Amino acid sequence: MRLFLLFSLMLLGMFSSAALIGQTATVHVQDDAATAIVGASVTLNTTIVLTDDSGDAIFAGLADGDYAYTVTADCYVAGAGVITIAGADNSDTTVLSLSTSNDLFINLLPPGGFGFPPSGVTVRLYNDDLSYDETLVTGGFTVFSNVPYGTYNYTLSQDCKQTVTGTTTVECTPGDIDALVAEFGVNQTTNDLFINLVPPGGFGFPPTGVTVRLYNDDLSYDETLVTGGFTV
Repeated sequence: MRLFLLFSLMLLGMFSSAALIGQTATVHVQDDAATAIVGASVTLNTTIVLTDDSGDAIFAGLADGDYAYTVTADCYVAGAGVITIAGADNSDTTVLSLSTSNDLFINLLPPGGFGFPPSGVTVRLYNDDLSYDETLVTGGFTVFSNVPYGTYNYTLSQDCKQTVTGTTTVECTPGDIDALVAEFGVNQTTNDLFINLVPPGGFGFPPTGVTVRLYNDDLSYDETLVTGGFTV
């Protein structure tokens, strides 16, 4: 009887220890070709584990229940899933697809590169065939979201400032972000002067064939044109 009681207590202790230790959940992360993704970040129950060389993230000491998890990896679309623990270890597989877009952050610098970033600058981002053509105005946290991978033209403009143009590439940037970094804020030193002549009384068609001479006192600027159509 005493031996039976001792054996029963040992079994109870074993089951109790197992309950305290809990079960293990393994999340396997792979790509569309069933290749393991190494270094993916798996978050389960606020715990973050990076996948090993086999693409596995292992979480130990789990009680019975349903556990939601999320998966992120550089250059892949984020994934998510739920793994159920019911008295035994369990595993789940998540397939991540390669990403096709990225965010492009706008980081403008004043002339010389030192000082506060200029705000109120109109930024146009577009590709050659204009299948992507977006505009925003800088101020605070400025970003073009979900821009498809590719090479883009950009234009930076603001009243009384020299317009800046260039190209930038949006691509996968492991461990980093895509950013458009450019200096902006040089004062404009020239402008266009439109010639708008009106007939006597101010009504009717504008007169054409009028010779207009424009010059300054020292004649460092001295230009002549004849009105007709769009004259500037």
